[in-house]
Amino acid sequence: MNDARRFVRGIALLLCLALVSSVVLAQSLPSTTMTKVLLSSYANAVCNDGSPAAFYWRPGFGNGNTSYVVHLQGGAWCTDQASCLDRATSSPDLVSSNGYPATSDHSLGLFSTNSSLNRGWYNANMAYVMYCTSDSWSGNATATFAGQLWRFQGRRVIEAVFEKLRDSYGLDRASQVLFSGCSAGGQGVIVNVDHVQNILYSFGIST
Repeated sequence: MNDARRFVRGIALLLCLALVSSVVLAQSLPSTTMTKVLLSSYANAVCNDGSPAAFYWRPGFGNGNTSYVVHLQGGAWCTDQASCLDRATSSPDLVSSNGYPATSDHSLGLFSTNSSLNRGWYNANMAYVMYCTSDSWSGNATATFAGQLWRFQGRRVIEAVFEKLRDSYGLDRASQVLFSGCSAGGQGVIVNVDHVQNILYSFGIST
């Protein structure tokens, strides 16, 4: 019985030490909180419902302050009136920015600030672009569904994001830019990568 109790105490102590170590490690890492930036001044950078498109921003630090990650959120798409109206009901954040919180935490994978887990980009400037155009980031059109105007302006949102990053967040001094995406965001990267390269060239960035 005494051996069993000592074993249980030993396991409890190890778990406690592991928890303390995790807390200390988390506290020692730079913040992963990102701040919402609305593209209100860009007329065509809008969600399906006409609300301004948005991205979440986290500044880089150290020698990563001239590196930029621009990541497109995924979320499938809609193809006709029925699927778009269903999308508005089931996933309102994918058609409107009205419900976006002021801040958002992104700490996994490419967004980790842990240099041992994300060696190349842990301290880069980060822009997480919210997906609210339902067009795999390729649209520049409008449609009317059930008497309501729908806007599919994914391509224009991407253009506005890069302009905003240049005008307000120092993109014109970038030494490297990573354009990434997941799911529909990944498709958006494939569709727009040449266009984005031309945008960067127009900013004087040849990276």
